[in-house]
Amino acid sequence: MFETLRRSLAGAGAVLVLTCSASAVVGISTQFVDVEFDRLKPGGVYNLREISGVPYSIKNRGGLPVEVFLEVQSPSTSAVTSPYEALPDPSWFELSPASLRIEPNSIGFADIIVRIPDDPALKGRHFQAKIWARTNKFGVYSLGVDSRLRFSIGPSPEAVERKALREAVVSLNYDLWPNALYVKAAKTGVVYDVKGEEKKSHLLTNRGEETLTLVPEAVGWPVGSLPLPSGGWETLPDLSWVKFEPAEIAVDALAVKEFKMRIENAPEALKGRKFAFLIALKLPNGMVVNATHRGFVTFAADDKISAPEAPEKK
Repeated sequence: MFETLRRSLAGAGAVLVLTCSASAVVGISTQFVDVEFDRLKPGGVYNLREISGVPYSIKNRGGLPVEVFLEVQSPSTSAVTSPYEALPDPSWFELSPASLRIEPNSIGFADIIVRIPDDPALKGRHFQAKIWARTNKFGVYSLGVDSRLRFSIGPSPEAVERKALREAVVSLNYDLWPNALYVKAAKTGVVYDVKGEEKKSHLLTNRGEETLTLVPEAVGWPVGSLPLPSGGWETLPDLSWVKFEPAEIAVDALAVKEFKMRIENAPEALKGRKFAFLIALKLPNGMVVNATHRGFVTFAADDKISAPEAPEKK
């Protein structure tokens, strides 16, 4: 039923400790620092203990008994990040019990119950709440720790984003030519313009009815799943010397756009060697949509760049 439930359990969680005297230390902590859950429905009633299998807990780390009061609050606007909204009404939540007496070095437990109003307009929205746990006063002081609760009426933001990305990939309609680009005489230590020197480039055709934006990137040859071609080809994990211009290609609907490859300041150690790699196409958010096109770069053995071979005269 629930696709996501994540809890931040970093060591002791949130901790506050106060020294009241030479012989008395008081402190409380909670492991419920950051909790996320989703797939809730309008009109539904949920117990977080049943969802997670773990109740909300507060530990008394001090040497005195403490009374801890629990309260659900709507967080400040500055504490909420999109697409989450601040909890509109703390009465959606019930804490049972709402106060705990906890002995020294002991743990108190409470159930967190959420009642979602039966309002269809809540579908697809994401909310954030704060649980504030505070002690009774020690002199002029009281201690408190808070927990962040984030929940979704429907899928989580991550699930919504994954679905949108899948749909975006399915809707793509493009061609990239050529399938393999061969650079015959690259030079190390300089910027080698493949289009200017060898008259070679890529053409990206957008066959869709909306603007297409893709980011090309050279990635390592997957030797484990795709053997390197014969003939002395190598692959490298660092292909930062392979650049594309423009770095991000926006192609209008039913249009074609050229982009160029540059070999930029390749290390001297690559002279006289041959390297194969794949050319990945990514969405601007980094999602890879294709990595089947290939690049092959041969570096000249010396500083002289040999021109591409001219066709034989008949």
